[in-house]
Amino acid sequence: MRLVLEMGKRLDVEEWEERARSGLVPGIWPYGLHHLRDDHDVVVNDKRALLTSSWPSLRGYDVPRWYRRSRGWNGADAVVSWEELSSISFPLRRRGSLPALCSGVIWSTDSWARCADRGVETRVTKDLLRRMDLLWCLSEAQADELSRRLSPAARVAPLRFGIDTDFYGSVPGEPTGRPLVVSAGGDRDRDVGVLLEALELVRRRRPETDVVVQTRRDVRPPEGIRIVREFSHTDLRNLYRRSAVVVLALKPNLHVSGMTVALEAMATGRPVVCTATPGIAEYVLDGVTGALVPPGDAATLASATLELLEDPSGRTEMGRKAAEHVRRRHGEAQMVHQLTELVSAAVRGRL
Repeated sequence: MRLVLEMGKRLDVEEWEERARSGLVPGIWPYGLHHLRDDHDVVVNDKRALLTSSWPSLRGYDVPRWYRRSRGWNGADAVVSWEELSSISFPLRRRGSLPALCSGVIWSTDSWARCADRGVETRVTKDLLRRMDLLWCLSEAQADELSRRLSPAARVAPLRFGIDTDFYGSVPGEPTGRPLVVSAGGDRDRDVGVLLEALELVRRRRPETDVVVQTRRDVRPPEGIRIVREFSHTDLRNLYRRSAVVVLALKPNLHVSGMTVALEAMATGRPVVCTATPGIAEYVLDGVTGALVPPGDAATLASATLELLEDPSGRTEMGRKAAEHVRRRHGEAQMVHQLTELVSAAVRGRL
């Protein structure tokens, strides 16, 4: 197939590739999408803003010829959009000789849940999504919600997210020195209040534990908890490897907040204690690769973390199973292979 990959305005593939050659970032392209080149001819559009501001004026019309030509769409079998902020990167179309249009949907379902289904932006976005040949998202729970809201027009499929398991490879043996608990990630559905409350309870029970929390929120941490605003990919990987447990507190959401950190930590051989939000159980296996606890429950989050801290052999075994699970099911090449199968089916469906 000939594919056009619309990466969105925030991603610079050339810059990422250069940093990857220096070992500073995982993968060769963001999300491992360089694997699309294994069997297909791929044109990449990145950095430039797309025509999202023109959606209302384009409603009900075909994509302009000049736009298709400038983006390399002519002659392509499919256009694939990975734009997790807006969930879609190209304008509406009604008919015409266009490639199959395929898009990931990450944030839209949560945005719809936060506001009434009114307003031009929401209506146009839903109209656009219904006209796609394929929509994918990152959990069965989100796929079910998308199908319910967009039925019957849209074809929706879940896609298992994957990471660079070589970059986040595990190291043998238990970390030495003081036990370390780590939490990372800064999206809007991280429950920082519950997290800090739980980690304070952990510190009271085991004051010899070091705690590092990466967050951009302006918070005053309890004593003994270090806040870091940013980590590089390599620094975060090394922090996972030094940790005993990685802890994630999440608010209810459908876009599987925390999934990437959970997979990265498990790939390095560390068990994860995480809030049980819809979809996360498809990534963290409760009692096998980590522990899942109810949302908003700081006491249970602390208790599950303490249980692992107080059982070195148990957490080592859980970490081993976690790394094995990620390598077996959540590598980036496996994800892109599944995505390619979904896109190929969408292309066949238009023939």
